[in-house]
Amino acid sequence: MKILAAIDFSTATEPILKTTKIYAEKLDAEVCLIHVEPPPVVQIGSEPGLEIMSAGPPCRETELARLRKNALALKKSGIKVSQVLLQGAVSKTILEEAERQKADLIIAGSHGHSILRNVLIGSTSEGILRHTRIPLLLIPIKG
Repeated sequence: MKILAAIDFSTATEPILKTTKIYAEKLDAEVCLIHVEPPPVVQIGSEPGLEIMSAGPPCRETELARLRKNALALKKSGIKVSQVLLQGAVSKTILEEAERQKADLIIAGSHGHSILRNVLIGSTSEGILRHTRIPLLLIPIKG
């Protein structure tokens, strides 16, 4: 059995890792930790009064170090863990990697943002839920 656990290094990470550990131990499952960085924002043209900040590429070394640290915590519990750092549309990239990894379960967090925010911006967990064929366990995150 294989579990794909999507983490974003927010306050959701710890509850996701705790839940992943419990499920991996109970199901004798291998875990793939995935972190997906959204594509960089670039400014195209300019309009008066419109300011778009260009974001450079994420510091891959920092993200990899954080991912490895989280993987090590699971490995110390005797769980077989791999880690993947990707960049792209977050929900779509998580789903593509889950298919590639042949995951049996996806674990992700749900921050519980407002309905308006989800309508305007979208939600990673909602995007996964709407398009997955793989069982999905959403961990509600308070705050």
